[in-house]
Amino acid sequence: MSYKILFIGEIVGKYGVYAARKGVKELKKSHNINFVIANANGATGGFGLGRNHAVTLKNSGIDILTGGDYIFFKRDLVDNLPKISYILRPSNYTPQTPGKGWTKVKSEGKNIAIINILGPSGINRNHPSNPFTYIENLIDRVKEDADIVLICFHSKTTAEKQLMYHIIDGKCDALIGSGSKSITADYHISNKKMAYITDIGRTGSSDMPGGLESQVEIEKLITCIPKRSKEINSNLELQGTIVTFDENNIVSDIEIVRLPVKKEEDD
Repeated sequence: MSYKILFIGEIVGKYGVYAARKGVKELKKSHNINFVIANANGATGGFGLGRNHAVTLKNSGIDILTGGDYIFFKRDLVDNLPKISYILRPSNYTPQTPGKGWTKVKSEGKNIAIINILGPSGINRNHPSNPFTYIENLIDRVKEDADIVLICFHSKTTAEKQLMYHIIDGKCDALIGSGSKSITADYHISNKKMAYITDIGRTGSSDMPGGLESQVEIEKLITCIPKRSKEINSNLELQGTIVTFDENNIVSDIEIVRLPVKKEEDD
């Protein structure tokens, strides 16, 4: 019997949270999804993940939430990270950093290992260790007793994610990229049976820059003056990918997900 894992692209703002909640329910029913991982790096206001949104997403049917460089932006979450098992911060921070960067989960008789890791480019407020020298030793540590090994790589550049692909091809079962908030068309299964996609996109507004109100983002770019971004309800979509494993835990399929979600006025 096949086993399907849904990876949800970066959730952006409260409308992204809404789209994720609605979309997960629909996809679980229509695609027989067994396990769900979502990037929630910008779920609260487009920057960071607050504790209330984390609980809401978990209760909606998402099993694991990952974050990138914004994961420490909301104090109410940071204070609780050591106690929240379903949230993964990047693994290539120091051991003193709150929370954990990888985990093992038992799901329907399968032992699933999930590693979350962060690329170095464009990271200004905090500085992770080099992911390319760090990752192979970590894979060796976590794959013991694991039926499926998944790596979520949050990076600002496509080059970093494609480089990581060549470094670890065949050493894990899936390498799923995020960070640019733009879904890519290069999803495939390698000759070494590793599922890969450079970026699984975003969940929220599909037609606004980074899922946020366009005029504010244009002003920030042109003037170089910081300004608070605005969440927006515009052409909501859940983006991501579904990776299917066969009865021997070998990747058998990978497909793109772009699910339109309508925000009801009274919902």
